[in-house]
Amino acid sequence: MRAKKTLGQNFLNSKAVARDIVRAAELTHRETILEIGPGKGFLTAELLESGALVVAVEKDDRMIPLLHEKFSAEILSL
Repeated sequence: MRAKKTLGQNFLNSKAVARDIVRAAELTHRETILEIGPGKGFLTAELLESGALVVAVEKDDRMIPLLHEKFSAEILSL
């Protein structure tokens, strides 16, 4: 999927960089994180793996089905 420049999108495509970001954040277990623009979910996956609770907000309708499929086990229905 291509980035929409009109939305200012730049996708994180490196799991190593996502891991480094999570490590630098020094999160505590079950800490709640607000992720704006999860895109393809690389950072989201690492945040969840760290034990964080993630609230992800995505504006691009094309990404939502991908995120629902990728994180179906982690999504809570309210």
